[in-house]
Amino acid sequence: MIKLNFKTALICLVTPLFASSLLAQTVSIKEKEEKKLTRNLRVILVGNRPMPSFEKHGDKYIEVAPNIKLIPPTAFAYTIPAHAPRSADNKPRKTEHSAWINELVKINNYIGPSSLQLSLKRPLVNAKSRGIPTQSDLAQIINPLVIIHPGSKAVNWNNPKSIVLDASAKKMPERSITLVNLSKIPLRLYVSNKGVVVQPNKHITLSIPRSKAEAFRYKVEASNGKKIVPISNSSYRISKKSRIIMLALPGVKSNKSSFALPKIRIISDSL
Repeated sequence: MIKLNFKTALICLVTPLFASSLLAQTVSIKEKEEKKLTRNLRVILVGNRPMPSFEKHGDKYIEVAPNIKLIPPTAFAYTIPAHAPRSADNKPRKTEHSAWINELVKINNYIGPSSLQLSLKRPLVNAKSRGIPTQSDLAQIINPLVIIHPGSKAVNWNNPKSIVLDASAKKMPERSITLVNLSKIPLRLYVSNKGVVVQPNKHITLSIPRSKAEAFRYKVEASNGKKIVPISNSSYRISKKSRIIMLALPGVKSNKSSFALPKIRIISDSL
């Protein structure tokens, strides 16, 4: 049997307590540092609305409500209400925001932790639901763009994914276009004569060439490695002090193509 004197026993007892206290102080300091960051959030719930389906009853076709899991959320709330910012010291916190699919929601003066915890909700379908929990790592980004989506391989909102991009003026400047590829296949984006490939679950930001015209031309192509198919070829008017966020969503197969063609959604964002 090993015998410990009083001094040795005291050291053995105090050391773990001291280490635990030091760790707690370190975590506390880190939390305080995080809360000092005042962020301007941009949040987009990204997805496709379910196509209508019909059932035949006798001589009539009756539209059937889609499975609730396929219906995109139309609102989000802070999982911890105290993390919601105030517009003024004497104003109540806005803990919930309406968020229609593929539309940008701006939230200024967020001083919560870098782990942004939101609950996605469908108030028009199931108002009593607690929502679908999500978590996004904002890291040290002051102007984060948080994109929440079902996932490139998912068909429902059971397990949403999130992408956080730096939406500062330096990373996404005025008169730029950012393509976020949420589809399963590579895309090629043209804003000039030379196209740039964007792989699935990746993004790229390109400067839009200056011209006298207010609108600029763009083209997006999809490829399965064997065939190249144009999915969008158009012009878009861009205003001053703004930039474009282009979202490529998973598509469905059609008679026009042998593979699912992504759907393009465009959002104009002012600086």
